Amino acid sequence: MASSLLPGVSLLPAEVVATAQLVTAQRERPWAGRVQQALRLRRCIFQDSSDDMRKVQRREKNRIAAQKSRQRQTQKADTLHLESEDLERQNAALRREIKQLTEEMKHFTSMLSSHEPLCSILTTVPQPPPEVLYATHSFHQPHISSPRFQH
Repeated sequence: MASSLLPGVSLLPAEVVATAQLVTAQRERPWAGRVQQALRLRRCIFQDSSDDMRKVQRREKNRIAAQKSRQRQTQKADTLHLESEDLERQNAALRREIKQLTEEMKHFTSMLSSHEPLCSILTTVPQPPPEVLYATHSFHQPHISSPRFQH
């Protein structure tokens, strides 16, 4: 029958020996368990520390990336604003030119309308242009020697 140091827990003989050795070792070296516990805690702390360092590095990298993104966005907005101002200046210049050309057209139209009744060229009948003789060769005729056009 298996005995146990803990009530309600049954152990096999080999387990009883191992448990007894552990209890004896803890009595002889009470600090041993604490050393192992401290080592485990230290590993956890270093692990947490390296995890914390990774988090800090990742946050710093993310912060820099976000800052660069904001700078690019601001630069793009500034460029668009400058381009918009330039296009507005060009538009205003073109509108001024249209207005000036419209005024010029009105001036020339009024000059023409006042000149038409007085013009001697318009009152005479124009002579038809002399006939121009063209060559009889047509450049669009197919080559007769081509086999496609022979019957």
